Amino acid sequence: MKAATNHLDEHNERLINQAISGLAITRVIVAHRPSTIDSAQRVITL
Repeated sequence: MKAATNHLDEHNERLINQAISGLAITRVIVAHRPSTIDSAQRVITL
């Protein structure tokens, strides 16, 4: 699943992230915004 959210304001990005986090799947997230990174259980910095 791919959800490009870099063009969204923080409110709409938050809504999408909440919807995705409700799914019973493993997610790999590449992000710059701290609010998106904060939703991760594990963070790997490259």
